[in-house]
Amino acid sequence: MANAETKLEHNSSRRKPFDTNKIFNVFGILILAIATLASIYPIFWMIMGSFKTNHELFMQTLALPEQFDFAIFPDVWVRANFSTAAVNSLLIVIGRNIAVLIPASMAAFVLSRVKFGGSKVIMAVLAASVVISGQFILIPLFFVINDLNLFNTLWAPILAGSAIDMPITILLFIAFFREIPFDIEESAMLDGCTKVGFFLRFIIPLSKPIVATIVIFVSLWSWNEYLYALTFLHEDSVRTIPLQLQNFRGRWAVEYNGIFASLSLAIVPLIILYVFMQKSFVKGLTAGAVKM
Repeated sequence: MANAETKLEHNSSRRKPFDTNKIFNVFGILILAIATLASIYPIFWMIMGSFKTNHELFMQTLALPEQFDFAIFPDVWVRANFSTAAVNSLLIVIGRNIAVLIPASMAAFVLSRVKFGGSKVIMAVLAASVVISGQFILIPLFFVINDLNLFNTLWAPILAGSAIDMPITILLFIAFFREIPFDIEESAMLDGCTKVGFFLRFIIPLSKPIVATIVIFVSLWSWNEYLYALTFLHEDSVRTIPLQLQNFRGRWAVEYNGIFASLSLAIVPLIILYVFMQKSFVKGLTAGAVKM
């Protein structure tokens, strides 16, 4: 009897302790799966809505379309004049990225690696500027754009949008530049490299992750931007994709399948951009997260 109790105690002592990591991993995977479905389902519902009539959308919201007529996509491409609108949106995306990246990177380099009086004040102003919304300064911007004779030109949303993007872009660059060791800069200076040379030869090549992050954000904001485009662009030759969605909204009815088909076409370039830049995008988001 004593031997049996001894064996029982010995076997129980050999049992593995309760593994909380496995339960944590299971819950983590479950939450990740729910978040993924919550992100993908609206896109799936939008694409399916392209093939539904208004009656199906309201009466059979969660059901699949009764028929899949892919002719809706070339039809909305022509009706919304997507060829011109897509080119205009692309030019705004490119122009806004250039107008933001070049001056913001140069300003961030000076603020992060050059000591001078007033830098803290400038940082405080930049941080305060982030909370200023585009709607708040829309009326002053309207008069500025009008005085510069940029009304109904693509320069209007490019310059106005880049002004809104500039503070947050500079702060992101500063956080990344501060993570680059100063020893590299000191070694380069000892070898005769100037500040400008160090910026061009070292900082820019090392900044690919944060540049990818900023490019994706600015491209997303520019491609989907509606308020400034509606305010500054009235002629059909300079209208962007968000403005062209109004073609499917009549006085008495709305063609929701046309709107959903247009949106399905509009998200394709952004998805392609993210697929090609996702690795650098994630690295740029985590850069500078420890200290700012």
